[in-house]
Amino acid sequence: MSQLESEVKEVKTLLQDVNAKLQDSKNNSSELNARMMAMEQLVVNMETKGGGMPVQSAGNQGGILSGIVSANGQNLRVLSKGQPLAKGGFNSGADDEFTLSNYVRSQFGFERPKTAVVTSNSGLVPVSVSDIIIDMAREVSAVAAAGSLVIEIDGPTNLGRVDGDPTVYVHEEGISDIEDSSPIFSGVSLNPKSLVCNIPLSAEVVADSANLDSLLKASIAGAFASKLDGLCLAKILADDNVPGSGSNDQNPAYWRSVLQAVGSGLALKQSLPTALISNPADLISRASELPAGAWLGKPELLKDMLELHAAGLPVGTAIMGKWEEAFAIAFRSQLTLELVRYQKPGAFTHLLVCSLRADGYVMQPGKLYVQQGNDVASY
Repeated sequence: MSQLESEVKEVKTLLQDVNAKLQDSKNNSSELNARMMAMEQLVVNMETKGGGMPVQSAGNQGGILSGIVSANGQNLRVLSKGQPLAKGGFNSGADDEFTLSNYVRSQFGFERPKTAVVTSNSGLVPVSVSDIIIDMAREVSAVAAAGSLVIEIDGPTNLGRVDGDPTVYVHEEGISDIEDSSPIFSGVSLNPKSLVCNIPLSAEVVADSANLDSLLKASIAGAFASKLDGLCLAKILADDNVPGSGSNDQNPAYWRSVLQAVGSGLALKQSLPTALISNPADLISRASELPAGAWLGKPELLKDMLELHAAGLPVGTAIMGKWEEAFAIAFRSQLTLELVRYQKPGAFTHLLVCSLRADGYVMQPGKLYVQQGNDVASY
C-alpha cells in the first residue's frame, strides 16, 4: 500500500468515527459539522490531486472568494479549475447501483429498477451522479475551462465585487491632499434561475443503445455547458465596468490585434491574460495566418495563454483576462431529472426533463478585457 493510500485510509477512518459520533449526538453542533466537512474535502483533494496535503483553490489563497460563509454559518465550497465537484472525479463509483440508463429503461418497462430513486420517479438523482455530470459540463464549457471559479450555494447569497482599485496618495503633513476614491465595491446577488432542457427518447434508442448511460451524460452536460457559456459571456459583454477596445480596431482574427488588446490591458494594470475566448471563426483565422508564406502562430509572450472558443460570441469579439480572479459560476441546486411517460403516445416517445440552477457572475471586471474589431491586419 502506497503512502497516499495509507493516508487516505486513515482520514476515512477518522471521518467515519466523527460521522458516527455526529449521528449519536442529540446536539448536532456546528463544530462537528465543520470538522466533518473539512475531512471530506481533505479526502477529495488527496484522492484527486495525488498528494497528502489538501490542494487550495485560487479562492482560498487570499482571493476575494475565500472564506465565504452562508446565512446558516456554513463555509461555502469554492472550487478552482481542475478540482472536481464529484468525489473521485468522473469515475466515481459511490452510487454504482444507480445509472441513468437503468432509470430511463425502467420507465419504458425494459428493465427492473435497481434503486428506490428509480422506482419513485422522484426526479432526484444521487448527488454523486449529479456532480459527475456537472463536472463534465465544466470540462466542455469555455468559461469554466478558462479558469473561472465554481461556488456551491444553498440559497440566495450576496457577495461583494471589486469594481476598481482605490487611489493611493503621497501625504504631506499639514496639507489636505487626500481625496476619497471613487466607489470600488458593489454588491452581487447570487440567485441563479433554472436552466431546463427536454430530451425526447424513442423506445428503439433506449432499448438498443449499449452506451445509453454515457450518451445521456454527455448530451446533458454539453447542453448545459453551451447554455451556461451563452449566459456568462452575455453578462460580461453587458457589464459597463469591464474595459474594452471601445472601437473597431482590435480584430481578434489577427495575432497583431490580439497583442494590441493585451497591451491595452497591461496599460490598465492588468496581468497577462491566462485565457482568451473568441468565436470559432476568429480562432481559425488566427491559426491560418501566413505572412511571408510561413505560419505565424501564437506569440511567445502569450505561450501560456489558453485559446478557447464559444459560438455565443459574435465574430470580431473576444474576451481575455485572468478568469480565476475575474469570474465565478454559482450552482444553487443539484441536477434533477424527470421522465414524462408517453409524451407522444403515437410515436411511443418519452420525454426526459433535466433542470439545474446555475449562472455566472463578474467578480472583478478590471481583470477582464473585451477585444473588438473588424479591421484587416497587414504584415
